[in-house]
Amino acid sequence: MLPWDRVAEFEGVTENGVTINAKGITFTYRQIKEGVVLLVGIAQQVERIMDRNVEDDDASIRCDLTNFSLRNRMPPIGLHLGDFEVQLFSLNWGNRTQMLREHAKVYQYAMVASCLKVDHVAPDQEAEILDHLQEVAFLLSIACRGHVDIVAQHVQKAGKLHSTFIEPTFTEAKWIRPLIPDEAIADFLQDVYPLSGSQMDHLAIGYAIEHYLKALTMESAWPLSAGIFTAMEALKTAFFAQNQNNEEVEASAYWVVPYQDFVENHDMINDILNVLRRYFERFGELQTNERDSLKAQIKGLHRRSYKTQLRWMLEALEIEPNGKELQNFINARNDVIHRGSPVPLDSTPENYDANVDRAWRDVCNAIALFERTLLAFLKYNHDSPRELFNQQPTL
Repeated sequence: MLPWDRVAEFEGVTENGVTINAKGITFTYRQIKEGVVLLVGIAQQVERIMDRNVEDDDASIRCDLTNFSLRNRMPPIGLHLGDFEVQLFSLNWGNRTQMLREHAKVYQYAMVASCLKVDHVAPDQEAEILDHLQEVAFLLSIACRGHVDIVAQHVQKAGKLHSTFIEPTFTEAKWIRPLIPDEAIADFLQDVYPLSGSQMDHLAIGYAIEHYLKALTMESAWPLSAGIFTAMEALKTAFFAQNQNNEEVEASAYWVVPYQDFVENHDMINDILNVLRRYFERFGELQTNERDSLKAQIKGLHRRSYKTQLRWMLEALEIEPNGKELQNFINARNDVIHRGSPVPLDSTPENYDANVDRAWRDVCNAIALFERTLLAFLKYNHDSPRELFNQQPTL
């Protein structure tokens, strides 16, 4: 029997005279009909060599995207990003149903429905362009509230088409309603892309967005809320790290006194321990590891309160919380962080469902505040109606 599921490389010529070389093949099924074995699968790398002479060395690069789609019949979106022109458009597959079915067998249920394309790419620009397109895909992840991955790279030049297929990191379904609607995608990318490099250079912002996108794949208020509050913490860390030398943000916004001045003041820390021993003798009986742990906690006393840090960040980003929005966010965050649940632990069978519904509303409101903060951090200040970007997310 043909070890069809173990074939790693294949080379052949189509009836149209196109030479195909495929590597890293994963076959999804086989069919034997009239003595002919038909194998269907997906290859990680495919090179198609067409029989024609092309003198132009410039390349055309197309990257297929998973988890992102535009409205039906929406025309391509032209983007001027940096020094190059990008087109974002929907893919029109010949046998779309069959393609998606086979693709889903390998990638769970990730769907390829759109792509990014750049024409007239000089040979020495290919690697740079691919990096830029990865960054655009990252920004599209924010726009559609779900991980957008490049799953295929097609480079066409000098009569050859070389395709590389990449398994996406995440294939979870995104939320139904996007953060940025299709008609505002161009404005969003044009506004955010020039700043994204400098804004993303701190790891914390990457962590914040990763927590945010991963949280949105959850269907329970418990892990969803934990992810959103962790995302806000990471975003806050990124904000203060990037603005520590910004005169518009108070130098003491994060710490009451400078960090090193406090933690390196060993006499002060020992004095605090002595005060604790004077009032409570048991503090004098602590073991060495317990004393070290207590000292570490004392070193955190100079940090501003969570509410103060969050309020100052929102003010610096010119975000005005609605009514009790900030306090409700903090209360919900404290419930999850300190009690492990957005639902009161003393809930009874009679009021449990109502408390769960209230927890969901609190989580959705927390997501809305985080998203407004994230867009402000990315300096997205387009004049589109604010309600477009302050909707309650919907699964």
